[in-house]
Amino acid sequence: MRHAFSPLVRITASLVGMTLTLVLLAQAFRIIPDVETEALLNRKRTVEALTIQLTSTRAVVDRSATAEVLDAVVERGPDVLSAALRDASGKILVEAGNHEQFWQRIPDGRSTAEFVRAPIYSGEAEIGGIEVRFAPLPSPWALSLHHGGITALLLYVTLGGGVGYFFVLRRSLRALDPAAVIPDRVRLAMDTLVEGVIIMDEHEQVLLANRAFGRHLEVPTHQLVGKRASEFNWRSAETGGSVPTLPWVKAMATGAAVTDCMLELRAANDAVRTFAVNATPVLDPNGRLRGALASFDDITQMRQQNAELQRTLTQLEESREAIEKHNAELRYLATRDPLTGCMNRRAFFESFGRVFEDAVAKKAALCCAMIDIDLFKQVNDQFGHGTGDRVIAFVAEAIRLHVTDEDLVCRYGGEEYCVVLVSRNLDEAAALFDRIRKAVSRGAAQRFTSRLRLSISCGVTELSPEDSNPAVLLGRSDAALYAAKADGRDRVVTLISETTPETARRRRLTDVPDPAGGQETGVYRALVTATGLIGAFRDRVTQTLALAERHSWTSALLRIELETAGAMAPRAQKEVLERISALLRRSDILALLLGDHAEAPDIEGLPTTSALGPSELGVLLPDASDVNAIGRVVQRLIDMIGEPVNLDGQETLVGCAIGISVSPSDGTDVDTLMHRAEHARRVVRTGRGVERYAFYQPSMTENLLSTMRIENGLRRALDAGELHLLYQPQVELATGRVRGFEALLRWTDAGGVPIEPDRFIPIAESSGLIVPIGDWVLETVCLQARNWQHGSAAQRIAVNISAVQIMSPAFADRVAAILRVTKVDPRLIDLEITETAFMSDIGRAAATLRELRGLGVHISLDDFGTGYSSLSYLKQLPIDALKIDSRFVKDFNETREGTALVAAIVGMAHGLGIRVVAEGVEKVEVLSMLKQMGCDEAQGFLLAPALPASDAFAFAAIEFAVAKNAGTQRAPEAAVAG
Repeated sequence: MRHAFSPLVRITASLVGMTLTLVLLAQAFRIIPDVETEALLNRKRTVEALTIQLTSTRAVVDRSATAEVLDAVVERGPDVLSAALRDASGKILVEAGNHEQFWQRIPDGRSTAEFVRAPIYSGEAEIGGIEVRFAPLPSPWALSLHHGGITALLLYVTLGGGVGYFFVLRRSLRALDPAAVIPDRVRLAMDTLVEGVIIMDEHEQVLLANRAFGRHLEVPTHQLVGKRASEFNWRSAETGGSVPTLPWVKAMATGAAVTDCMLELRAANDAVRTFAVNATPVLDPNGRLRGALASFDDITQMRQQNAELQRTLTQLEESREAIEKHNAELRYLATRDPLTGCMNRRAFFESFGRVFEDAVAKKAALCCAMIDIDLFKQVNDQFGHGTGDRVIAFVAEAIRLHVTDEDLVCRYGGEEYCVVLVSRNLDEAAALFDRIRKAVSRGAAQRFTSRLRLSISCGVTELSPEDSNPAVLLGRSDAALYAAKADGRDRVVTLISETTPETARRRRLTDVPDPAGGQETGVYRALVTATGLIGAFRDRVTQTLALAERHSWTSALLRIELETAGAMAPRAQKEVLERISALLRRSDILALLLGDHAEAPDIEGLPTTSALGPSELGVLLPDASDVNAIGRVVQRLIDMIGEPVNLDGQETLVGCAIGISVSPSDGTDVDTLMHRAEHARRVVRTGRGVERYAFYQPSMTENLLSTMRIENGLRRALDAGELHLLYQPQVELATGRVRGFEALLRWTDAGGVPIEPDRFIPIAESSGLIVPIGDWVLETVCLQARNWQHGSAAQRIAVNISAVQIMSPAFADRVAAILRVTKVDPRLIDLEITETAFMSDIGRAAATLRELRGLGVHISLDDFGTGYSSLSYLKQLPIDALKIDSRFVKDFNETREGTALVAAIVGMAHGLGIRVVAEGVEKVEVLSMLKQMGCDEAQGFLLAPALPASDAFAFAAIEFAVAKNAGTQRAPEAAVAG
């Protein structure tokens, strides 16, 4: 609180007020004589003296003498108005002045200050009296310099005492001023400090307060001197309550310094400030306590910022938890069948792949089973779809009750299930599924109406050494299921893979253990041979196509006509078959369409062969990723068939014509595909096909030819210098400065025609050419970064790394070699990977990335949001930056959902300590919104297109100047820096 007067004036006024109070009290208690009473006594004495004079000189008898005396009294007495001699009867004998007018009879005969009477006696009898009328006395409170009075006294005391007190106190306070003990040089030194400082004596009386402390409290420093430091209403910053022991009190009590004590104090403007207080005792040379020194560091703003940061972190944590919860829900919904709670096919295939690889690596037992509800259509038709759904859930429940947590249970589709048993052999699996079969039959009668007869069929197989992938197990268990249904349903059939010349494809085994004690178990075992007639080939193709339809695979059927002549033709065909057999995967199906001149010894031991026609082969590729993949296999087949065959020292050439049909686009059954592949082959044979192959659909052939031309062009482009790099700036939004570039690969062919990256990069990846091209890109970028580094303009350069590269052998070793040869600072290289690079094998990818991180390079996650976008990946992978895909950035500010999504990505990344870069920024309002959200960097055509190296170097300098003077160069940069 501020005061208008100094302490000296206030003390003086207090003393004067106290003195006046004492005077008034003295007046009230009659300690000071009453003016009226005193005047009455004086006037009575005067009248009595006059009476005595007149009676003693007997002037009272002589009326003329008496008149002279009375006249003299009236004339000489300024306060005497009249006088008279009155006899005992009341008659005036002598008067001076107009006594009859002035005099008033006194009721009780007692004199007053204005009417005074002195009796005259003759002996004992009163014979008359002298009466004197005096002027009225002035009011004791009236101010009069002549008559005085209480008011005059008070005025005198006020003026005289005030002046006297003021001078005396001023001299006394100067002598007693506690601040006088502080030298001026110390005071000046204290005033230069930013922290508030007070020096106090041992009684906490403030001797000195510097200017900073006064500013903190919004009080002049001289008003703080002399106060007790504990009177400032300190509160604990931690609890908000009172402080048990103030730090300077504790310091003086213990004789030791007290540091970092958090106190709050409300200033004069009602603002609450927080201080970090340090206190130390002040001792004289003899070690006696003389006081304490306390410093006050104002941390109010810092605490507010920390509180705001904590709130932000709390919100981020809540957002992270909400996102994780949402991700968990999405993962469950994405991996579970809503009706049964079993795995869906996508989750099942991912888990099955891991379990399969683990079993192969450990040479452990692994069984796969397909289960189907028998005659389920009748259940729906007779009892309704609601009952059908409950039946599906009931069977799933029965399966889960009999398996362990390690096993995999999938609702494969409709009323079909797939189960993978870990660490169980075929006999154990067969017995388990037979128990499940019986449990379903018995439980259905109890769960549903007695009219509903429920049974299941099951096909089981086990992992064998020649199985190359899970699809082989699925196909074999699917074949076993068909066998179980063909044998009458309500049974379990096991299928084993054997290579034997027998033509029988299935047989019932009588030596299967029967846990029921010899009763019918419904367990069967089947045997598939590796050779057979056309029926076997057609059956295998039919089964594989059914499996491909379930898995949404693209399959291709090839009809290959071999062009050979002479007596050596059969042996040449056998040699070609052996080559093709070595080229194809185990899951592919190869058939030899034999002529009349072929002999059995020539074809013994060939894989999956069938005698269908002269000089012709049949091949089924069950799982091809796309037409390009089919084309590469076809091209390798053509190259392999075209290699000379050396027979008895003589070279024989074999030609071919290949017709291709693709499922499901050309058909889904074996007859349609065979017919259309034959039609495509005839196109090649009649000369209408330029190449040695043709698809049934001409557009596929054209697409494949275009792909092959690009692939062949890429093979020579690297050596011919047709590839080059452009650099797109990445701008820091907080400052507007260029913080790095992204290297973008471009190709202009020999004819000067640019090829779009979206066209040639996927072909480079699928053909494997991306590995040498990627190494060239990385080496070129490293050399460019080194040049910029030596030119005092070091810039970080990001390089896109393909999934094929990162999964290629010794990729980290090649990167290390390139860094070593180019002698570039690894911190200038940023390797950008996409989510597809690690989704297939996150463990292997994470190990490779950690190895790369150990080289000193940065790692960025590119195209975030287009894949799984899972928090678990961000936690497991050593990621430095996250790039939001341009599809999210382009117009995200136009919808609330888009804005919330980008804000969540930025907040999540920052919560994990990851830098965020936005790609594809093309609008100023998008850029502004990104900056408000806290996005770290951005790139896009709005900021700058991809530039040649020389232009990029110049652009970096321009950007730096723009950041210094926002708005003086180009509008986009001003938007960033502003």
